[in-house]
Amino acid sequence: MTLKDTEWISNKLIEGNNLDEILNETDKYFIDKEAKNFLNELLINNKLKKSDVIKLSGLSSAYVYELFNGFKKPTRNKCIQLAYGLKLDFNETQKLLRYFNLNSLYAKVKRDAVVIFCINKKMSLFDTDEILYDLKESTFLSDK
Repeated sequence: MTLKDTEWISNKLIEGNNLDEILNETDKYFIDKEAKNFLNELLINNKLKKSDVIKLSGLSSAYVYELFNGFKKPTRNKCIQLAYGLKLDFNETQKLLRYFNLNSLYAKVKRDAVVIFCINKKMSLFDTDEILYDLKESTFLSDK
């Protein structure tokens, strides 16, 4: 869905009077709320296996499988780790966070700024953690 689609839906909702009509007209633009479908689509698009995601994300195999089967909803930190595991770029990471109704990365927050920089430089989660540690920011792998 593009920004234009999102604005169009927003305008329909603001200006419209009949919710049922609006929902019927805009239904094809709504995101699939089945986490397993969304995550598996990302896996296929990025030509990865779940074992790759586990290794790159630092998440336990049980946790990753629970996410991919739709049994768990990640915290913000775990979602960012998952984004690293899926080799997502900045925009895809933001979309993943929004998908799970989590706060997007925000450039005015120092820790988030570091993560944004590292994602854009295609750095690993482990390298990102080292930088965060050096800057005395909370890390992903040692913070629970």
